[in-house]
Amino acid sequence: METPKQTVFQQKTILIALCTTSFVVSIDTFIMTNALPTIAKDFGISNAGYAWIGSAYMLSFGAALPMWANFSNICGRRAVLITTATIFLIGTIVAGLSRSNAALIAGRAVQGIGAGGLSVLANIVVGDVFTVRERSVYFGIVGCVAGVASSAGPTVGGILSQVASWRWVFWINLPFIGIALFVLVLFLRLKTDHAPVISGLQEIDWAGILSIIGATLMFLIGLQMGGTIAPWNSIRVILLILFGIIAYTMFVVIEWKVAKRPLMPLKLFTRVSYLAIFGVNISQSFITTGCTYFLPLYFQIVLGASPIMSGVYFLPTTLVLALSFVFVGHIVKRSGEYKLLVQVGACALVVSTGLFIHLGSHLDWPAMIIGQILVACGLGLTYRAPLIALHAQLEEEDVANGTATFQLLKTLSQTISVILGQVIFQAKVQKQISSLGGLDLAPGFLLALSSGNTISVSSSIASMGIEQQGAVRGVLAAAFSEMWIFYLLIAFGGFVSSFYIAKAKF
Repeated sequence: METPKQTVFQQKTILIALCTTSFVVSIDTFIMTNALPTIAKDFGISNAGYAWIGSAYMLSFGAALPMWANFSNICGRRAVLITTATIFLIGTIVAGLSRSNAALIAGRAVQGIGAGGLSVLANIVVGDVFTVRERSVYFGIVGCVAGVASSAGPTVGGILSQVASWRWVFWINLPFIGIALFVLVLFLRLKTDHAPVISGLQEIDWAGILSIIGATLMFLIGLQMGGTIAPWNSIRVILLILFGIIAYTMFVVIEWKVAKRPLMPLKLFTRVSYLAIFGVNISQSFITTGCTYFLPLYFQIVLGASPIMSGVYFLPTTLVLALSFVFVGHIVKRSGEYKLLVQVGACALVVSTGLFIHLGSHLDWPAMIIGQILVACGLGLTYRAPLIALHAQLEEEDVANGTATFQLLKTLSQTISVILGQVIFQAKVQKQISSLGGLDLAPGFLLALSSGNTISVSSSIASMGIEQQGAVRGVLAAAFSEMWIFYLLIAFGGFVSSFYIAKAKF
């Protein structure tokens, strides 16, 4: 590959543009969380709709990653970066102008497609622009920006949705993407070897992409429909879940026997240490999404916090997580130790999710603050360290595939986490509706609880009598507690996995 020599000014300017796109992509993953209850009220969306606003972005993000990497080999880095930034911009405008939940989900899906390209191209372009010796530093800078942006997303979203409008969680992207596009068009000049179009397209694992997306959609939609739209024993629910499982099986066969360049090479799943690393990665991704989506929701619909106060309550997570993202890489670099960091982080996730189980219908400052500090430490320690552990053990020719598999598992886990958390929450709410029968609640409110519209009607709780408020908030708090039991089990699985990670010199 021949890359024209960049001046120092051009290099730094391109780095700023890449950091800007990384910031926007990362903050957009979680900026919606504090604004979602407000959106649910405006659109009257169901709990399932709430979950899919987040999941649509993450699912399309994960599906787009391998496609854009190959397209950049065919069309060039600059063209693909500009294209993906434009797609993200279009998705942002669609979501910001949306007048229905369907339009909002569609806009988020389009955003995710563009974000996937921006994310993967940022790393590729850093590799093109900087020397091998410089890359680790600049990868660290881009990764640090992404980590801080992800942790700040919920707080920023809460402030914007209350002070201005929830639509500003989208409009805030426009100046950043505009600046990045301007810089990339003006300064990014890379001459790379272009792959032939036909052979380049054939390199993409289309069957694997379609099967994993189809499997995830069918399985999750089946879970969401069960008990709300249709009974669990209905033919629709059973077939969706069954076909989802079949499609997952097909994906494994495709990766094993069919794909020339599989999304997930199965040889990466043949060593215990690799499986342990992936297990920690999945656990961390599940809990990251669970905390970021459901803690702000708990603050608003159980504690009655405003979007801004919800962001304030979430500050322990935001601040500690941002600090941990900055320092963990330096600790690993200086000490060469990653296994102990992963084990400590995984242990912190177990303890913190256990504390979250005890969050009730009244504000419990110690459990809320200590739990968030611990979960932020745990998430920070298990964010980069498992990937470093994977790189330390992989053969040189497997690094690219291993990194792609790690990222795909992370994205799929985040997608599934939101849906499963919502399903568990809704199932528990439905089980407890009978306990509210003697409180003279409006029939429409009880119907909303039973039909999966808890979030959209939660704003009416504040207008109820004290006894009614206490009972309803108690039901919702119990539903969140049951959901946190699920995340505790996921955290424990990650903790057990951490002991099977092998040590390696690097």
